[in-house]
Amino acid sequence: MDHANGSAGCRKNKYIGNRSEARISPNNRWLQTLWLKGRQVGREADTVCYRNTTQSAWFRAEHRGTIDIMETGNSGIVQTILDLPIFEAAWVLWLLLALSLISVVVMVERVWFYQQHSIDVNRVRDVFKKHLTKGEYEKAARFLESFDSLETNVALAGLREYAKGAESVEEAIAGAASVETNRFQQRLGFLATVGSNAPFIGLFGTVLGVIKSFAELGEDFGSGGGDLMGGISEALVATGVGLLVAIPAVIAYNAFSSKVKAKSANTELLSRTLLVELKSINPPNEVA
Repeated sequence: MDHANGSAGCRKNKYIGNRSEARISPNNRWLQTLWLKGRQVGREADTVCYRNTTQSAWFRAEHRGTIDIMETGNSGIVQTILDLPIFEAAWVLWLLLALSLISVVVMVERVWFYQQHSIDVNRVRDVFKKHLTKGEYEKAARFLESFDSLETNVALAGLREYAKGAESVEEAIAGAASVETNRFQQRLGFLATVGSNAPFIGLFGTVLGVIKSFAELGEDFGSGGGDLMGGISEALVATGVGLLVAIPAVIAYNAFSSKVKAKSANTELLSRTLLVELKSINPPNEVA
C-alpha cells in the first residue's frame, strides 16, 4: 500500500465514522464514547499499515541492487557447483569399474596364494609327531622347513626354541602366529572395504545423476518428464553397479576369512602337539 492508498483508507474510516456519528443519539453518551475509541483505533491501524508498507517499499527501492546481487549470486554459486566435474556421474561408474577389476585381481591372487601354501595337516601332524616321539628334533625341523604354510611356520618357530623350555616355546609360537596370520590376511581388508563402501559409492553416483537431471529439466522445462525419467533411470545404473561390485567382494572376503580361521585352528593343532611332547620329556641338545 502506498501513501495515497493509506490516505484513502483513513478517509474511508472517517466517512464511516461520520455516518455512525449521525445515527448516534446525543443521549447515548456511552455509544459516543465507544465510537470515538473505535475511530481512534482504526486511525492508528491505518497509520501503522501505511508506515510498514512505506518502509518496506523504501527498503526494497534503496537496496534493490543488493537484493538482486544476492539472488543472482546464489543462483550463480549453485550453477558453478553443478558445473564441477565431480557432479558428473560418469566418473563414479569408472571408479566402480576400477574397484571391480582390482577386486578380481585380489581374489585371484588370494586363491593362488592359499593353494600354494596349503598342506594336509593330518599327514603333516602324523610325521611331525613321529619325529618328536623319537627325539629326532632336527629331522622334525627339516621336515617343517619343506613347507611354507601358516601351520608349519608357526610350529617351526616354536620348535627352534625348545631347548629353552616349554614357556619359551609358547612365546615363540604366539609371536609367529601373529606374524603369519597377518601375512595370510593381506589384501582382505581391501575386499572388506570395497564390499562395504561400493553400494554407497553407487548411491552417490545416483544422487549426482538425479541432481543433474533436475537441473537440466529446470533449464528446459518444456521437454516434459520423459527426459527426467530417462535421466533418473540412467542414474540408478550407478547403484546397480555398486551392488554388483560389492556382492562378490563380500563373498570373497567371508570365504577367505573362513579359510584363514581354519588354518589358525590347524596351527593350534601342530603347536599343541609340539608342546605336549616337550612337556612330557626332557629336551635334548638345541636344534641347529
